[in-house]
Amino acid sequence: MGKMMLILVVAFGVLFGLNALNIMQANTRMTVNAVDEYSHLQAKSLAESGIEYTVMKLALDTTWASGVTLQASSGTIQVAIQNTASRYPDGPDVGEWGRLVTSTGRSGAESVTIRAVIQIPVTDGVPPWMKYALISDEDLDLGGDIMVQDDGNSSWNSDVHTNKDLSSNGSVIVEGFGTYCDLLTLHPNIAARFFAPNNNPFSAPVTKKVPNIPIPVFDPSDYIAIATQVFRGASTTITASSLQLGSYDNPQIIYVEGDLFLSGSFKGYGVFIVMGEVHVTGNVSTISVDPLGNNLGFYSAQSITFHGNSSATGQFYAVDDVIFSGNNVIHGLVVSKSQMGFQGNVQIYYRPASENLTNPFWPGEVQRPVIVSYYQ
Repeated sequence: MGKMMLILVVAFGVLFGLNALNIMQANTRMTVNAVDEYSHLQAKSLAESGIEYTVMKLALDTTWASGVTLQASSGTIQVAIQNTASRYPDGPDVGEWGRLVTSTGRSGAESVTIRAVIQIPVTDGVPPWMKYALISDEDLDLGGDIMVQDDGNSSWNSDVHTNKDLSSNGSVIVEGFGTYCDLLTLHPNIAARFFAPNNNPFSAPVTKKVPNIPIPVFDPSDYIAIATQVFRGASTTITASSLQLGSYDNPQIIYVEGDLFLSGSFKGYGVFIVMGEVHVTGNVSTISVDPLGNNLGFYSAQSITFHGNSSATGQFYAVDDVIFSGNNVIHGLVVSKSQMGFQGNVQIYYRPASENLTNPFWPGEVQRPVIVSYYQ
C-alpha cells in the first residue's frame, strides 16, 4: 500500500512537472509570437512613415530624389526613389511625372517593404480657372471655323470649359476635353467629331458635365500700388518699341487707367492690368518665347477685342466679353467672366498659364504630391 502511494505521488509529480513545462513552453511561444507580431507592426509602421516622409520632402522640393536611411527608436527606415511615368510599379508609361518610392522598415528581425507611386504636380501656382485654352462664365458657342490645339507641345491638352451651356458645330476641332455645367449641344451629336484630347490614357469621355469653376471679378485699381509703370488718360497706345519689360522673376506690371491699344513684338515678361477695354489692332508677339508658358498677361476690367487679321501671344482675361472679330491667331489662353464671340476664323494655340504672371493677383491652387498607388 505504501509503495502504491509512493508511485502515485511520483506520477502526479511527473505529470505536474510536464504540465508546468508545457505551460512554460506555451507562454514562451506566446511571448515570442507577440514580440514577432509587435516587431512586424513596428516594421510596417516604419515603412509607412517612409512613404509619408517622401511626400513631405517632395512637397518642399519636387526635385528631391536622393533617398535616405533613417534611424528610429524602434528600428530603421530605408527609402529608395526613382523616376517613373507609370501610375503603379512596373506599369505602362502613361506620360505622367512621378516617383516610384520603395520604403523598407526594419524592427528586430522583421522587415516590411512598401512600394508607392507619388504623382508630382506639374504646376501648383496657377488658379484652377486659368488651366484652360478657353473658359467662359457664360454660354460657350463654338461655331464656324475654330481650331483649338497645343502650341507645339503634344503633352498639353487644349481643354475648354463653360459655366453654362457648351455647343459646337461646323469645322470646330478642339485638341482637348470639353466641360460644361448646364447643357451640351453638338451638331452632329458626336463628341469625338469636335473633341480629341492629345492625352487620354484612360479613355475618359471627351465631354463631361462638371461643377462650376468660379472665375473672379478683377479690379486693376486694387493693384496700382504694385504697378511698375502707370499710364493715365482715357486711351493709351503701346507699341513694343516704346516699352521695356522685365524678367521671369520680376515681370513688369503696367497699369492702364483707360482703354489700351496694342501692337508689336515685346521682349521680356510683363502684365498689363487695364481699367478700360483692350484692343489688339496689330500683331502682338514675344521675342524669346517662354517654352513652358507665357511671357505676357493682359487682364481687363472690361472687354478684350481682337480686330481684323490680328494675332497675339499671351494669357488674356476680361471681366466683360472677349470678341474675336476676324481671322485671329492666339498663342496662349483666353478667359472671359462674360461671353466669347467668334465672328471669323479663329485659331487658338494653347500655352499653359504662367504663375509668375498670376501670383501678384490671384492665389494659386495649393497642390501636394499625391499617392496614386500603394503596394505592400
